[in-house]
Amino acid sequence: MPEFRDRLLAKQYVKSFLPASLGDDAFAETVAEACLAKYQKVTIPSPPPGVMALMIRRISWVIRDEDLKASDTFWKALAAAGGANFFRSSVTASAVVGLVSAAFSAFHAVRSFGVRLTIEQTQVLVALKKLETPSTPEEIASALDTSLEKVNDNLSSLKTARRADGSVIAVVASDNEGRWACAGI
Repeated sequence: MPEFRDRLLAKQYVKSFLPASLGDDAFAETVAEACLAKYQKVTIPSPPPGVMALMIRRISWVIRDEDLKASDTFWKALAAAGGANFFRSSVTASAVVGLVSAAFSAFHAVRSFGVRLTIEQTQVLVALKKLETPSTPEEIASALDTSLEKVNDNLSSLKTARRADGSVIAVVASDNEGRWACAGI
């Protein structure tokens, strides 16, 4: 039996072999559905070896530099934990509290000040970072091997990106010549 990716096409194919003597179209539809249910084989594509790409939901966030003070907090707390013998056998309550508060601060900064990005927006930002100099949308499109229209749409959406707290920030900026660059990330 041939393979189909569309159930409707497979049903039409099966119905084409049913004799007209079966009667009305509803009965032929029922027979075709029963045949499809019996012989249907669903294949789920698997990722390459060593990759769990299909099992992990991909979420990308971007945070402006001035809002990213959480990493400083984390490193200060890590230094404090080292000074309080956190990494040895005896753990003090102040070291645990320091690490927990640093982790909470980092999480809070991402959730409050971060902008959630789509995969395409992330690709545009990564391309801008790799190009290192302000670039035209054509240069970005050729670097990504995508259409100019998609790049322009993503650049305009990144120019007015909405944070998790509701405020709007610009993740990218353009100059008078139409060249784009990352804005403070």
